[in-house]
Amino acid sequence: MKKYLMVSFCTGYNWKYNLKHPWKIIQHIYYEIKQFIQRGLYGYADSDCWDLDGYLCHWLPTAIRRIGKTSYPGNITFNKWQRIIEKMAVGFETTTKIIDLDYDFKEERRLKKKMDEGFKLFHEYFMHLWI
Repeated sequence: MKKYLMVSFCTGYNWKYNLKHPWKIIQHIYYEIKQFIQRGLYGYADSDCWDLDGYLCHWLPTAIRRIGKTSYPGNITFNKWQRIIEKMAVGFETTTKIIDLDYDFKEERRLKKKMDEGFKLFHEYFMHLWI
């Protein structure tokens, strides 16, 4: 690790603050270790629960797309499954936009419709999401 990163890695960019408050570095390292252990024991950490919707919407679209490439339910075609998977992933990505308020308010209704469609499909095909 480079020297300058060690000085300012825990509380952002204000390295002078770290010099005046060295216990903050120790406190930060403690919480990082605690979260690492919690993720190992429970699969999640306390910090993940703080913004659970954002946390799930961050990694779930990638995971859904990956699952969609390897398996699909036997009662539909592979091409139809790909369209369903993409709608689910777009629904979660749209939710991220809504959470972050990263859209024009004129398109709010369209985004919520995509989100609802993705969640409905996720609910319907939840038991088919496996590798």
